[in-house]
Amino acid sequence: MLRRWWLVLWTAVIVGGLVVALYAASPGDPGLGAGLRLTARTSLVLFLLAWSASSANALWPHPSTRWLLRNRRYVGVSFAVSHAIHGVLIWTRAYVSGMDAAVDNLSGLAAGSLAFLFLAAMTITSFDRTAAALGPRRWKLLHTAGGYWILFVFAASYAKRLPGGDPFHLGGLALIALAIAVRVAAVVRRRIRRS
Repeated sequence: MLRRWWLVLWTAVIVGGLVVALYAASPGDPGLGAGLRLTARTSLVLFLLAWSASSANALWPHPSTRWLLRNRRYVGVSFAVSHAIHGVLIWTRAYVSGMDAAVDNLSGLAAGSLAFLFLAAMTITSFDRTAAALGPRRWKLLHTAGGYWILFVFAASYAKRLPGGDPFHLGGLALIALAIAVRVAAVVRRRIRRS
């Protein structure tokens, strides 16, 4: 029940259900804000799991890291589901409260919009037919560039909010730093083994 497309379905049900519950408990802007915070967190965790799956398995071969590697595609699509909900909440909140706040932060809006475009392209090419149509080199380029851009946007978003005092932002940055360290360590280990 926690593998392949079941994982995506459960992510949609759980994250979607929690967002609805948060909004029902605090209708209006507070509920939308709570949903945004929740989906920002679930999206970060799912993204980092998918992004570091092969590196984690290379460093620590274990049933859990092998499971993660086997299900990386579905964890990535689960991230897309969580972040799609996040995107809907962003635009709903902007529509309800007016677009002024979004327009005031054009650089953040542009960076986030590009991340969503990368995410859409990466999700579309997460299926065998679309990946084959794109070709291995272009698929790798898209997923590498998109992954690093999304990582950058997450890091910038969490760093920008550090002065707010929410400990999760510091924890989010620590998770990002850990994922980067795992990727770097896996690359170094591969190079040492080759030499």
